[in-house]
Amino acid sequence: MGRACSPESAIKMQASVSELVDLSGEPRHVLDRYGTEVIA
Repeated sequence: MGRACSPESAIKMQASVSELVDLSGEPRHVLDRYGTEVIA
């Protein structure tokens, strides 16, 4: 596995996940299984 070039790059990549992944269509039992939670 590769590594992020810098902590700043890692933070930017992690912050962009919410823009790329829409979990609103997932059933509750799937969200519960993976322990998703809203981080504001």
